[in-house]
Amino acid sequence: MAPAPDRPVQNRSGKPRVLVIIPSLMPSVVIGALRPLAAIEGAGEITLRVRKAQDWKVADVAWSDVVVFYRNQERADLDALYGARQAGKAVIYEIDDNFFEISLGLPLGRWHRDPVRLHALKRFLQMADVVRVYSEALRDQAAAFGAPVDLIRSYFDRGLIQGLKVRGKRPGDAVRIAYATGRSADPALERAMMTALERVTAAHGDKVEVTFWRKPPGVLAKRRNVTVMKPVPNYEQFVQTFYQTGFDIGVAPVLDDVFHNSKTNNKYREYGGCGVAGVYSNVRLYRACVTHGENGLLADNTADSWTACLESLIQDTALRERIVKAAQADVFSAYTFENAVTDWRRHLQQALNAQARAA
Repeated sequence: MAPAPDRPVQNRSGKPRVLVIIPSLMPSVVIGALRPLAAIEGAGEITLRVRKAQDWKVADVAWSDVVVFYRNQERADLDALYGARQAGKAVIYEIDDNFFEISLGLPLGRWHRDPVRLHALKRFLQMADVVRVYSEALRDQAAAFGAPVDLIRSYFDRGLIQGLKVRGKRPGDAVRIAYATGRSADPALERAMMTALERVTAAHGDKVEVTFWRKPPGVLAKRRNVTVMKPVPNYEQFVQTFYQTGFDIGVAPVLDDVFHNSKTNNKYREYGGCGVAGVYSNVRLYRACVTHGENGLLADNTADSWTACLESLIQDTALRERIVKAAQADVFSAYTFENAVTDWRRHLQQALNAQARAA
């Protein structure tokens, strides 16, 4: 049973009071919710309060006008949801992963698909006034549970790289390929791409350099033209360092299943915003934002297809430059921080209006 709400606190400022309850301070929480909401607070339009899931109090809910949840799934999160509803608060739920479809073969998958956590997720989808998602596949999944779902775009914050200089390129420099992830290895997801990287590093020698942010597998770990960067926990610092390093090609493999197609197109935004020509898996997630040969290349998840895409970008400088120009123009116009802030303004008002009608 949810804790009984305290007596509602009078809102004397006239500004909506927004309580954000988060599972942890993970990068997606900062990017998706905290930075845009902080910008709205900085403009004097709301009052913001952030609590971790294990730290929220009944008084926090009583204080609020809107309660925002991000990826919450725990039993204590349900207490907060039920308490907010019982107190007549507007509720927004944001999720950027499809926990209904995450693989049971992974420990993290078994954790997320625990029946109690899936029940909590379902209740958030059913009871929120607004559900925010970033992919067509996750929109369809949420809608199946009756969620008032809105498909939105995340952003690339151009301000992070303004004034920064990219490392200069000289004739004869190696073509620099980046696999910009520090997550644990997933052989099923990466096998075709890794085979392609083995081929191009062997074929081109010092004319190609591949950079990882974790130890590469197999023979790639022994090649002189393969380097490993230290992980950068701070996301903003990572973007700035990545931009300044001046990579030529970025790779982004995903599997063609519901779980992976429910993710955000984060790598397209990062590569496009940082002036890197991207090769992406030819799946629904990336087909929604990439036109093959224009603002990126789409590789079927086979070693031959990945090799062909990489070879075309390594050998054709003009193609790389056209893709960089088109992708950067698209990211800078369609995936802006300002648009993300506007979406949050709209959803806050939408949730408040829904609760006003209910009251």
